[in-house]
Amino acid sequence: MRYLFGPEVLLSTLDLAPLPEQDGHSTGKQPISISLGPSPQAGASHCRMELENGDEAWVGPRCDQVQLVRRAYSADSFLRRELLDHLLPRLLDGRGHLVLHGAGVDCDGAAIILLGASGSGKSTLGAGLHLRGMQLLGDDGLVIQQDEGPPTVMPTYRSLRLWGKSLAALFPGDEASIPLDTKATPGHWPTGQAMSPAIPVAGYFLLDRRNTGTPRVELLRPQEACMALISNAFQLDATAPLRAAGRIAQAARACESSPVYRLSYPREFGQIDRVRDTILNCLALAQGTRATGAEPVAAN
Repeated sequence: MRYLFGPEVLLSTLDLAPLPEQDGHSTGKQPISISLGPSPQAGASHCRMELENGDEAWVGPRCDQVQLVRRAYSADSFLRRELLDHLLPRLLDGRGHLVLHGAGVDCDGAAIILLGASGSGKSTLGAGLHLRGMQLLGDDGLVIQQDEGPPTVMPTYRSLRLWGKSLAALFPGDEASIPLDTKATPGHWPTGQAMSPAIPVAGYFLLDRRNTGTPRVELLRPQEACMALISNAFQLDATAPLRAAGRIAQAARACESSPVYRLSYPREFGQIDRVRDTILNCLALAQGTRATGAEPVAAN
């Protein structure tokens, strides 16, 4: 079966039902082949990666082949999660894409990207903004595309992962409003959900873990902004010098086109409206300063 994963096509013998199927239109790229089977023969130039429970993934030298090897009994659902959330975003990095670990929402045709360490609140804030009129793009892998013109972003696939407390607070007793199938496939949008098209980036917001009394944003300097994107990017091999240089160049270009801020805010569900207003005011101010050629500033 052929699936779409961000800008790439997967040819998989494993059912990857959370992903939309490819409609047959060629992308002009070599698909990533995924199969289940034994370990590659000795001498094969594959890289071995160990999965969470001891299973293995053998990756081809051009990041266009993945051979999954079961070392313990693993349900297909576990292998799907490992592939979609951990392995494939890193393979896209190996194929030259800048893939950020973050949540994104579509605000009037431009993306607001939320970055931060696991547990920093990206998914919760992204879901909160979705409930306030913005379309959720995803909360895991976001591919920054820089082929022509200003950088754009598209999700690897549409997903949302919420802890029980956040789920109950954001969707209290209204299952019809939950934009994902939390019963059949926890954390995944329903099967067949269309892939979001690439859209421009309005701004990046690095979530500060500090629980402040009021929402605040701070514009990051270029070097700090570039490192913020790199530190929140999936990396197949952080020691590969050519890919590291390419990743830095991609992050620098992304920062030149869209502002990067540090966002601190009170971790209270009732404060999401104020956080949304702070983000929108900040981006409106940045757009105005870009139009006049002035230096962007942060609005608190």
